[in-house]
Amino acid sequence: MESSLRELPKQRMDRLFLLIAGFWTLFIAVSAAFAWHQQRAYAEQFAVETARASFNKDLVFRLWGAMHGGVYVPVTPQTPPNPYLEHVPERDITTPSGRPLTLMNPAYMTRQIHELGREHYGITAHITSLNPIRPQNTADLWERRALETFDQGERLFKSVEDMGGQPYLRYMQPMITEKPCLKCHARQGYDVGDVRGGLSVSVPLESYYAAGTDSFLRAMAFHLGFWGFGLFGLFLSRRAIVRHVGEREAATRALEESEVRYRILADYSTDWEYWIDGQGHYIYVSPACRAVCGHEAQEFVADASLMERLLHPDDLPTWRQHMQEVCCETHGHHAPLELRIRTRDGQEKWLEHHCQPVVDAGGRHRGRRGVHRDVTQRKLIADELSRHQHDLEGLVAERTIQLDETRAIAQARAREYADLYNSAPCGYHSLDADGRITNINDTELGWLGHAREDFAGRLRFDQIVAPHSLPAFREHLRRVGEAGHAANLEVDLVRKDGTPLPVVLNSLRMGADGHALGVRTVVLDNRERELWESRISAQNAELERRAVDAEAATRAKSAFLANMSHEIRTPMNAIIGFTHLLQRHAPTPYQSEKLALIDRSARHLLSIINDILDLSKIEAGKFVLEDVPFDVRTLGRHVATLVADRARAKGLEFAVEMDPSLPPTVIGDETRLTQALLNYVGNGIKFTERGSVVLRARLLDETPDDALIRFDVLDTGIGMSREQQARLFNAFEQADSSTTRRYGGTGLGLAINRRLARLMGGDVGVDSRPGAGSDFWITVRLRKDARCGPGMAVDTPGHGGKLGAERLLAKRHGGARLLLAEDNPVNQEVAREILADAGLRVDIVGDGAQAVDMARRQDYDLILLDIQMPVMDGLEAARAIRRLPGRGDVPILAMTANAFDEYRDRCLQAGMNEHVPKPISPDRLYEVLLKWLAAGAKTQAACAPGSRREGVL
Repeated sequence: MESSLRELPKQRMDRLFLLIAGFWTLFIAVSAAFAWHQQRAYAEQFAVETARASFNKDLVFRLWGAMHGGVYVPVTPQTPPNPYLEHVPERDITTPSGRPLTLMNPAYMTRQIHELGREHYGITAHITSLNPIRPQNTADLWERRALETFDQGERLFKSVEDMGGQPYLRYMQPMITEKPCLKCHARQGYDVGDVRGGLSVSVPLESYYAAGTDSFLRAMAFHLGFWGFGLFGLFLSRRAIVRHVGEREAATRALEESEVRYRILADYSTDWEYWIDGQGHYIYVSPACRAVCGHEAQEFVADASLMERLLHPDDLPTWRQHMQEVCCETHGHHAPLELRIRTRDGQEKWLEHHCQPVVDAGGRHRGRRGVHRDVTQRKLIADELSRHQHDLEGLVAERTIQLDETRAIAQARAREYADLYNSAPCGYHSLDADGRITNINDTELGWLGHAREDFAGRLRFDQIVAPHSLPAFREHLRRVGEAGHAANLEVDLVRKDGTPLPVVLNSLRMGADGHALGVRTVVLDNRERELWESRISAQNAELERRAVDAEAATRAKSAFLANMSHEIRTPMNAIIGFTHLLQRHAPTPYQSEKLALIDRSARHLLSIINDILDLSKIEAGKFVLEDVPFDVRTLGRHVATLVADRARAKGLEFAVEMDPSLPPTVIGDETRLTQALLNYVGNGIKFTERGSVVLRARLLDETPDDALIRFDVLDTGIGMSREQQARLFNAFEQADSSTTRRYGGTGLGLAINRRLARLMGGDVGVDSRPGAGSDFWITVRLRKDARCGPGMAVDTPGHGGKLGAERLLAKRHGGARLLLAEDNPVNQEVAREILADAGLRVDIVGDGAQAVDMARRQDYDLILLDIQMPVMDGLEAARAIRRLPGRGDVPILAMTANAFDEYRDRCLQAGMNEHVPKPISPDRLYEVLLKWLAAGAKTQAACAPGSRREGVL
């Protein structure tokens, strides 16, 4: 190659460099054209973002207007009454001051906003449809194409179009019919979810192109400078080549002297390295071992004694002594050993062995690491040199040619790597330990609009990070310094022209052992995020579909439980009712005992049914807590009253301890909290044979608005192991199977407690040891009642019982006439006797149609309707009775074996006054009748001639 350069005529060299300069010029021109194309693409993308923002703004504005039924505005020439809303009864109204107002529907408002936008900002927007209400909304040809694609399932249509001799970005998305939209569009045949039209946005591109032109001119200036720099470099290269030819002969003599050193360097590329731990096991062997000895690296890892088997028997003692010395020392290098081995194919080779001990930070020996160097060739070369010295010059010349060729290949590879680095579709840059940019590729420079000279190790990267992204970027660098890498940081960079550039950074620390020498970062254009967002949207749609399926399954389960509740509660009503009636007719002691047993068993079964329904309602998300003011101390006394007899019957001491710092009044669901405490206290009494049960309440935390209260129920019972406690609060589980057989229960009470506590902002738990009793606790967060201070009374539901309800009912309303609609003959008989015992007259029918007919012909003081009846159910019967003349105020009570809240709400919506769940407790029924018979009497008195009617219940 050297002789070729020496003989190359000057004219041929000049032509060669002119050809290279031509290629360089062509490359710069292509790069400039690409930059121009990219600027145009960026301008159109910015216009798309502007159009999308305008569409989203209009869509949200229309949705807000549709949700509120439109907006009333003064009638002016600019806002005359909308002739397309003549079917709306209240299109035009007049304020108390006499000012006329007209209703602007969302489309009317949006159209006027579009006119203002076109006047002030030049952005044109148009609401259109293939089936428009107004002729002004008729679609043009481009919009019609877009609407047709929407009907085929597309959700975006955009293109660059010529409008009035100017380029415009036209953008359109469909408008989906939502429930509020049906007010105006239902009569067109649209339903929720239909594509009823679209909203097109036209953005002028001239200003975006103009902004991109300035950046392109700067890019052109950079390209021209880079082109000149390249030509200057070519000129310097030509001079360097000419000078290099003259220096080649001197370099050849120097290469002859350093041939041995080059040979050693070449041999090092085949070194066989290894690492052995403190137990003598190989933990790493380099792949070069295969070329040296013929064995794979994994063989040494699997068999640590393989090396000794390869050694020549004469060298084995020296090897073992050397290894023992290394294992006993913790520092220093040892003199190399020359050893012989026999390879897998039977060859004998010489190895030069170097090793040193490996120690940890505390100076303890952790193994050794070393290298085997194949010196067989070196020995042969030494022998060959001594015998063939005269062939050295030819060998040096050959090696010189090889080195020249290798250098040329390396230079070509370096140019290829530089081209790949600079032309990559993503950005690359490197930072030193101080955060200064030491290297950056052309792609990232093009994104930022900077010239390479702007950086050159002077500019810190955080100077081009947007201010709002700086905290996240610094945290990113901190993670890189600690972990060695960090990925997926979304930040905004600031281009040279001040515009933002959203990117994603993936960084790697350059350095070892935690000492950062710098950071190397891959920069990705974050505008590709739209592709991922579309995929995420598809996944969200799939998740939403699964949520709909889950909701349908929940509704099916609720319907099943509601039906089962009705089927079980109906006979339960007869059992509890007849038991109550039999207990009233002076039974013998034996009969009284058996009736009490039947009553307890029936109420226990009812408690289980209620627990299952409560658990189902909580899991279905249909469980609603009440907000009523109550006193925690009063609640504690009430719980004590309810369980005192049970504790006394077992000979247990029951105590209530209340924290004096508890707030006087709180707001929450007193009934459900009482239920949770009764679950705990009932379990404590059930599982305690001797000793005591204590209910304790104390204040854990307090704010001006609420208080966190912990309730503990401590017993001296059988206790539990940790394994039993782990599954205690799961539904249908108890401590072990023997618990159910010995003490009874379903395991639902504690599961309901956990769900109630979490609905009330708290949690549950237990501390227990076998044979040492248990501490069941529950925390709830309750709001404070600002209306009540210390010492003020709280009007809470009474806990003293309603023992005189039947006597009061007979005294105040004896002889009152009632109508009962009930299709079950057994329940008819139960209700007849319970009502007759209170001195009430009752007419009984078997379905809702008969009840309506009886109510039409007869005045009743109160009507009781079962919900599920043949011919006509109770809901429809209540509506029909309310429509009868003079029957609008008669109290109507619903009786149903379905205990779900939605059924109660449906009863109230049908015009009923109250919902009484089955099985009906006679005392509860007497209380409700006492309440509504008194209310009905007041209503009749208020509506009598000569009186003024104040209201209707």
